[in-house]
Amino acid sequence: MTGRVQTAFKVLSAAAFTLAAAGLAAAYKAGILTDQAAMTDFVSKAGFWVPVVFILVHIIQVIIPILPGEISCLGGVLLFGAVRGFILNYSGICIGSVLIFQLARRFGRPLVEKLFSLKAAEGKYRAQSSTAGCR
Repeated sequence: MTGRVQTAFKVLSAAAFTLAAAGLAAAYKAGILTDQAAMTDFVSKAGFWVPVVFILVHIIQVIIPILPGEISCLGGVLLFGAVRGFILNYSGICIGSVLIFQLARRFGRPLVEKLFSLKAAEGKYRAQSSTAGCR
């Protein structure tokens, strides 16, 4: 069962990355990523749903890392401005972190073993702890 869950997780991650890349390509082609006025117009037309989808992307990104977090944080500032972007970034990251904490608390090590190769996770942990001076 563990192999199937890991495979499903990898497929889901690849699909999410592909969807994100397609969305970015479409936004670039539409001029949303190259013109501040087009971006502002897009956000104002989408209304309520842009912040909701943005927070959901952050929640999903905490659980299933699709892109580096810095990219979506920068996107929040560009889309919504510094203060509103910070609030939406922070909200999504906090909600996602609480959800992943609850998943880890509820399912513990078996969940990690199903999602990731235990050898890879332990090897990465050992490498990080040895470089940080931890024992």
